[in-house]
Amino acid sequence: MEDILCIKKWREAKRLKMEVERLRYALAYSLREQEALRRVSESRVKSAEERGRESVLKEVFVLLEDVDRLLGVLAGEDVPENVRRGAESIMRKVSHTLKVMGVEKITPKIGEDFDPSVMEALSVVKVEGMERGKVAAVYEPGWKYMGRLLKPARVGVAG
Repeated sequence: MEDILCIKKWREAKRLKMEVERLRYALAYSLREQEALRRVSESRVKSAEERGRESVLKEVFVLLEDVDRLLGVLAGEDVPENVRRGAESIMRKVSHTLKVMGVEKITPKIGEDFDPSVMEALSVVKVEGMERGKVAAVYEPGWKYMGRLLKPARVGVAG
């Protein structure tokens, strides 16, 4: 009788050891899955944050272009010097903040080659003495954020 009890206990111990191994494997698998899900979730959150930042930046670019146009108007008008300096100060501060955030302004130069990867041609301009395919006019600057193009510079191309 003792032998039978001993065999039963041995079988039960063996079954329990196998169950412990199965549970260890299941736990390790669950931990790997949890880590993978955490990485995917972090990636998705980071991507959503970037899209949100880019959306806000696109709106800021419109405001910056308005301030830039205002500065152009103020340069030709008879306005108090403190108004002009104030507008220039705002532009410098916002430009500095954007640069620190990783925003880069794209300002093509007249006469440089048209680059479709960062420029959008809005018109073909006839300019004497200028080669075809060169930037003949700059209508709006472009913008990059963290190396990614958010808004192409809008230009006129010599034709």
